[in-house]
Amino acid sequence: MISKDQALTELHVNLSNKNLIKHCLATEAVMGGLYDLLTGSKGRAYTQTREEWSLAGLLHDLDYEQVAKDEYKNHGLVAADQLGDLITLDMRNAIASHGCEFTGVLPKSDFDFCLRSGETLTGLVVASALVLPSKKLAELTVGSILNRFKEKSFAKGASREVIMECLSINLELEELIRVSLEAMQSIASELGL
Repeated sequence: MISKDQALTELHVNLSNKNLIKHCLATEAVMGGLYDLLTGSKGRAYTQTREEWSLAGLLHDLDYEQVAKDEYKNHGLVAADQLGDLITLDMRNAIASHGCEFTGVLPKSDFDFCLRSGETLTGLVVASALVLPSKKLAELTVGSILNRFKEKSFAKGASREVIMECLSINLELEELIRVSLEAMQSIASELGL
């Protein structure tokens, strides 16, 4: 399986947009946090490791700039194919299904739904931080993000429907937001927030 260093190299080779790289780093942190929550206090067991969840978060948008010219056709699937044997089959499915609107690969597992909901939520969290005077994640609260979530015109690209898919795996929205915010706060300096 691909190492974190190899994954970072792949990311920097394939993506030039620094904000997109930060989004991938945020998603990596969120996926690790969600794995910890679900295997910890929720008592769930998975065949995947925390490392697989985190690396899938890091690599999920590897193909974003490549597929942009084709209106994101097969977004996620191209990345999964490109990574090939460097990732596990479960990682491949999660990466391909995070863009199911473009690939037709539907999310089925907790892993898949966490990647879809978590990576989408990172956009709302970042947007919520950027409207603060300090522009710092440290100033954000779960309540303030929940309030922004309810504002349909705020951060329109962060699909509320996709974020709410967390409910399909019995993960409450507030839990998803709390874990995601804490994970992103833990790498705030890397995110420039």
